[in-house]
Amino acid sequence: MLNVKFFLCIACCLVFCVEARVDAQAKRNITETDLYQFHWIGDTQMAPDGSRAVFVRVDVTPDHKGYATSLWLLDLSAPSESPRRLTAGPHDSQPRWSPDSKTIAFARAAEKDGKIVTLRDTRAPHRAIAAHPRLV
Repeated sequence: MLNVKFFLCIACCLVFCVEARVDAQAKRNITETDLYQFHWIGDTQMAPDGSRAVFVRVDVTPDHKGYATSLWLLDLSAPSESPRRLTAGPHDSQPRWSPDSKTIAFARAAEKDGKIVTLRDTRAPHRAIAAHPRLV
C-alpha cells in the first residue's frame, strides 16, 4: 500500500510539473518569478476501494501574496485521463474518504470560520456538516 501511495504521489507530481519548453540554445537559470507558475500537491488520499485518489493542489495566488488550495480527483481506473478539479478553493484541505469510498470529507477555511464539508457524489454540490470559528 505504501508503494502505491508513493507511486501515486510521483505520478501526480509529474502531471502537475510546470511545462517548460526549453531549447538547447535557450537554457536559462530558474528565477524567483518562475516559482509563481509552480503547482504543488500534497495530502494524497487513496479511496479504500483503490479506484480513485484525491489530493490537495497548492497554487500561488494571482497577487503573489499567498497560496490557494483546492481538491483534485484522480481516477486510477483511467490512467490516460487528467486529474479533475473538485473544489474551487481557495482554502480547501485535509481530504478524507469514507470507508465505502463514496464520500469525501474535507476542511474549508474561511476568513471568520472553518467548515467540515462533505462531497458524496464528486460531481454534486458540497454540503457543510459543521462550522466553528476555530475548527480549521
